Amino acid sequence: MARPAHAQPGVTADGEDAGGAARPNTERSKRFEVIGKILGKRGTRQNGPTVRVAAFGKHPAWNDHVEDIGLESEPLVDLRRNLYVEGIGGNIDSGAWDALEPASRLDGFAHAFYRSAAGSMIVGRIWSSTDGVGRAKYPFVAAAEIANLDPPDAIHVAMPALIDLERACRSTQQQQAVIGAVTACADRLRLRVARPATTDPTSTLDVLLRHPALGPNHRGVERILYQVQRDFGAFVPRGSDSGIIRTRAVDTRPQHIRVPACVSDAAGSLAAWSRFFASRLDPACPIILIRRIDGHWIDAIVGTPGRAELFCLRAGLVALPLASEVPYTIEPEFAASVSQWLAEHAAR
Repeated sequence: MARPAHAQPGVTADGEDAGGAARPNTERSKRFEVIGKILGKRGTRQNGPTVRVAAFGKHPAWNDHVEDIGLESEPLVDLRRNLYVEGIGGNIDSGAWDALEPASRLDGFAHAFYRSAAGSMIVGRIWSSTDGVGRAKYPFVAAAEIANLDPPDAIHVAMPALIDLERACRSTQQQQAVIGAVTACADRLRLRVARPATTDPTSTLDVLLRHPALGPNHRGVERILYQVQRDFGAFVPRGSDSGIIRTRAVDTRPQHIRVPACVSDAAGSLAAWSRFFASRLDPACPIILIRRIDGHWIDAIVGTPGRAELFCLRAGLVALPLASEVPYTIEPEFAASVSQWLAEHAAR
């Protein structure tokens, strides 16, 4: 059975494999990768927005994993390896999702996501699918890489086109039709990114911070910021004027937090939370925000995601509760610093 030339698959119990680049040899290499990206140069604008669209995963038109479509850049190749091979494949290989109690396990895949790393932005969708022989453990993934555009604008521009691409891919069992749909999506996005973007009033940082899902008296914001300062210290820029107290320990391992979506539609919620984390984290650090379409939360992973962090894809609130609902013990000094941060950011 043909595989991509760069494939080095892991095989599951039923014969499915993720196919893709080899997994890193050590945890240490992952840490150095994160450090390099944090300390590396930030992405700069070139001559306007650029677009690439890729697709990979399982589709009925292929009897195994899809021969990679549009993986023409390092960020898209990295996405496939981190998200699909190591993340989804790793959880399937280990049986982590199967081990969850039924009340904690979510069925299938139905996600939208935003990924930023090394100056590149990727917006994508993940949905349950099968290959041509009916194997259904792996999903199909469509992703649009957009450079030189503000993250909220990239999310709002890309998501409608990706929804159309998902519909087109679901409606055919022909390989050329899938490839053609990916090409058409890229062409459509190139036209859209050339137009001036309009601000969505529902996805501003001010609206997010005032949302009822974050509790009375900003209690949910306080708890989220507490977990961020506790766990994400390596990803907060030095000299930050946020007013939030930083931890002394520097841990460069990837970190996960689950927060309320607050905004009903996927694009709006991803855009709003991209603004929130941009206000707290070094813009050079990798981050992926994942919205379960039929859920009301966002999973944020800072650093290069691996199997453990992407366990969240099929873990419900029983397994991974919202940070805004965890009853942390908040010291008065920290609460005061949150109030100061809110005063500086709530009106933006």
